[in-house]
Amino acid sequence: MLSNYQGIMRYVIRTPFGWSEVYANHRGLISLSKPREEKIEGHRYAELEEMLELYLSGKKVDFSHFPLDLSALSSFQKAVLKEVRKTKWGEVMSYEEIGELLGGREKARAVGQALAKNPLPIIIPCHRVIRKDGRLGGFSWGLEWKRILLQLEGILSLSKV
Repeated sequence: MLSNYQGIMRYVIRTPFGWSEVYANHRGLISLSKPREEKIEGHRYAELEEMLELYLSGKKVDFSHFPLDLSALSSFQKAVLKEVRKTKWGEVMSYEEIGELLGGREKARAVGQALAKNPLPIIIPCHRVIRKDGRLGGFSWGLEWKRILLQLEGILSLSKV
């Protein structure tokens, strides 16, 4: 597990949906786990916990000030996540649109594969990326979570979900 690596700290966060683990080092956030019901013991990450609680309660929150450490990812994965991090609350983009920003619409599948490796869902809002036909596509925490997150942001035009 990540906590075995030198310099990586493990934190816990309580959210309205349960408990999550956050891993970080001196460069920034590394990963965020899907919330689960059972309580997790450990040091709390108060600022991130407060912001996630607000976000998961339906409040507009900007996570862009948190530094990230994406050094374990490929340069293409980092480029995808950088573009996705620019999407604003209540906005969606398609996998194809992101591919086009990175050199060609034909990269849509590769964009989806890169998003599947997103270690920081919500903080890097990959739930805001959908298929060009309006369907959800995938999400590492599962489609039910993607629906919940998009509903929290008031994205109601997804009639094909």
